[in-house]
Amino acid sequence: MSGMRKSPQITQKMSLHEAGDGSNLSIELRCTSHSEPQIAWLVNSAQVQDGGKYKLVFRKEGGADTYYASLTATGTTKNTSAPTKYEVRLRNDAGESMAWIQSFLG
Repeated sequence: MSGMRKSPQITQKMSLHEAGDGSNLSIELRCTSHSEPQIAWLVNSAQVQDGGKYKLVFRKEGGADTYYASLTATGTTKNTSAPTKYEVRLRNDAGESMAWIQSFLG
């Protein structure tokens, strides 16, 4: 990607890991970007911040343009009537990428 300006590209789609007892969940993904992207996590369309119920991790990985992102939610409960939507948005100066996944834990 060196020298090329491209919007962030999700290279490992979102993976969801739920605790068997429903008490927490983790979502992770990997992406590439020519510059460090801004990242936003949303839960049911509301942006969440690191701290409290949510732990957010974002770091550069091995490759020059490779990044790892994760969201861990603790204190979740099962809601079988409506799934919770977890969304990530990645943005740099060339554009934006997004992905989402649903879970009955929220």
